[in-house]
Amino acid sequence: MEIARPDEGWGGLESVVARARRASAELRREGTEIRFVRTIFVPEDDACFCLFAAASADDALEAAHLAGIRCESIAEGVAIDDRSRGDGQ
Repeated sequence: MEIARPDEGWGGLESVVARARRASAELRREGTEIRFVRTIFVPEDDACFCLFAAASADDALEAAHLAGIRCESIAEGVAIDDRSRGDGQ
């Protein structure tokens, strides 16, 4: 999901990451299949993305809401692991 710039600015990303981790852990304890994966910050585009492994986009949105993270947009993605190609490249 692409997140909105935090009120404290992009310098507050460590706080965003900590809140996202706590929110996904809390939802997991409640039985939701979700895991916070990472945050990717692209300064030249003034964009930041939080990646969750979740059963649905709604679960990721719930984690963001619980963490107090404003979501600009969300899209489901598919991970492709190049190591599974078997050609050594």
